[in-house]
Amino acid sequence: MSLLPLFTVEQIYYPALMVLMNQSYNAKQYLNPELSITSKLGKIPHKRNFWGIRLDIKTPDDLDSTTFPYTFAVSIYGRFQCDMPEPIEKETYLKKRKLIYVNGSTMLYSAARDRLLLLTNASYCLPAYRFNPDDIR
Repeated sequence: MSLLPLFTVEQIYYPALMVLMNQSYNAKQYLNPELSITSKLGKIPHKRNFWGIRLDIKTPDDLDSTTFPYTFAVSIYGRFQCDMPEPIEKETYLKKRKLIYVNGSTMLYSAARDRLLLLTNASYCLPAYRFNPDDIR
């Protein structure tokens, strides 16, 4: 049994990040908005074992600024390396792809949560979220 990691994080960066405080926010009217969360997995060309994930998290465009303290949009990108033996069976390949999608997206979501905590002075924390392996895009 191997104790090596199933994949490694090669790079994480934020192509776009915006947080605005809603000046008209009224704490007595607080409502947690339905966030838009999309994650896309892609194979990095010419790099056999490298995968990229882009995660976008944002508040709704029609957000009532009196009910929530911030308007934000976070785009975070991660590059991951996962060794795939040659040749590989299709079923094994699809399982590893799902593993990279779910775990990589979860890592990026956690990083985005930490960044938003920092930028909002710990006044807002992203809610828990589960990435479904069948949602790979």
